[in-house]
Amino acid sequence: MIDIRILFEQVCVLVLMIIPGILLKKSGLVGEEFGKSISNLILYAAQPALIIAGFTSVDVTGEILLRMLAVFILGLFSQLLFFFVSKLVFKNAEIQKRRVLIFSTVFTNAGYMGIPLLCAIFEEIHPEIAIYAAIYVTGFNILLWSLGAYLYTDNKEYISVKKMILNPATLSTLVGIVILALSAIPATRDNIIIPYVRNGGIIPSLIDGLKALVAPLAMFIIGFRLVNVRLLSALKDKYLYIQIVLSLFILPAVVWGVLKVLALVGIYNDPLTMSVLLISVSAPAATATCMFSEKFDGDSEYAGLIVSVTSILCVISMPIVCLLTTI
Repeated sequence: MIDIRILFEQVCVLVLMIIPGILLKKSGLVGEEFGKSISNLILYAAQPALIIAGFTSVDVTGEILLRMLAVFILGLFSQLLFFFVSKLVFKNAEIQKRRVLIFSTVFTNAGYMGIPLLCAIFEEIHPEIAIYAAIYVTGFNILLWSLGAYLYTDNKEYISVKKMILNPATLSTLVGIVILALSAIPATRDNIIIPYVRNGGIIPSLIDGLKALVAPLAMFIIGFRLVNVRLLSALKDKYLYIQIVLSLFILPAVVWGVLKVLALVGIYNDPLTMSVLLISVSAPAATATCMFSEKFDGDSEYAGLIVSVTSILCVISMPIVCLLTTI
């Protein structure tokens, strides 16, 4: 069960990290290109380190493998469900806005917010918690770099196995899985994993340093983009309110309902898996909504609006949704 107090405190901390981005942009100390550079730093260095770190903390067990599989399958199911529902709900929106609305509903900030939150809540009891979060993010990135890119471009070339695998997050997860597999072999665990990957030294210190950048930099980018948002005019957009209710409340509740049904009929019942999925799917719109909008010449201002508003409102929505774990 999720500790709602800790969740609320950690979400508040993350949301407050938006403020430096706002102040630096408002003061003119950073320009537009700086935002793109920070985005690349997160995508290609910090997030891969965060993902790999989760696989270095524990030895593999049957329970861990089963939970990894469950999170992966149920995570993909959730995101595909979100895609089909949002495609139906936003079918009448203007095309550029529709792309952002669907993308932001399907892809949540599970990597940049979800992993730090799960670690803060569960790491003492479940040191392997980042593995499950990373596995969810793996499914996320398989869809992000294929379906997500297709949403913005209508180019079916992005729906390919190559693009699903050859992206920073999926590749770093594969590295993590190799590390986890090596930890199951006594010789490699004792002579490679423990002395060079776990017990201090250059590699663990590098990974720890890079992974610590993810949350503050991701929230910095949100604040950075929030400055460009024309909030008063945007608040007249009915689709914004629909997206907020759908993504922050309704769809996470549907995922909870599916998991409860699976538990009641005896197919799968695991409270930790439910916690991982609920925090992941109830997170605000992914920062990648802005990054991909910029990359593929979409409506980046509208993307910034949705990411910013949902990131602020998640202080209320995530604790409410996670109260479902007490039922």
